[in-house]
Amino acid sequence: MARKAAHLTMKRGTATGRQAVWEVIRQLREFSLNDLWHHTKQERDTIRTYLTALRRGGYVEEAGVKPASNGIVGSKHANANPMKVFRLARDIGVEAPRLKRDGTPCEQGLAQEAMWRTMKRLSDFTFRDLAVMSRTEDVPVTEAAAKDYVRHLAAAGYLLTVEEGNAHRLSSYRFVKSRNTGPRAPMIQRLKTVFDANLCEIVWQEDVSE
Repeated sequence: MARKAAHLTMKRGTATGRQAVWEVIRQLREFSLNDLWHHTKQERDTIRTYLTALRRGGYVEEAGVKPASNGIVGSKHANANPMKVFRLARDIGVEAPRLKRDGTPCEQGLAQEAMWRTMKRLSDFTFRDLAVMSRTEDVPVTEAAAKDYVRHLAAAGYLLTVEEGNAHRLSSYRFVKSRNTGPRAPMIQRLKTVFDANLCEIVWQEDVSE
């Protein structure tokens, strides 16, 4: 099942999707799939898929079986099936781990998060500066990615153009402090929109008119 765009699943002030599941896992510490569904009201397939990824990635582990509602672990009654119980094994903090189905880290969005953190502590910078200052061994940030991110954030008003580029120099930018909406990096979506996960709203959309 294809994952929905962020602006269709996120609500301001309310965690949804995988983030909602992770927050309940951290709260309960020990839980079943039904417990997660009861507390989050997310789709069962979403919970099941993410729980599998968390288990494969070592974030949760099986902790036994929860007796059926009639108290008999081996009950075959349709409404009294026993449930596997899991416990939190690795707590990395409030942000839900971004994982593929096999439990390995999903790198999508990590470069933008790194650039978002970096640009807020730089003075004036070019896209090349941003790429160099943001990349690490674990999170490669290419110049092409930095150029695209800077272009979109400048269009959305997060960056001020300090000096226009020409044949001899690159354009330089400065982060607009009043646009520091929170810790989550604005995302560039497939339809060339900028979605701010802190505000849970699309803040800029490319003009496709001719």
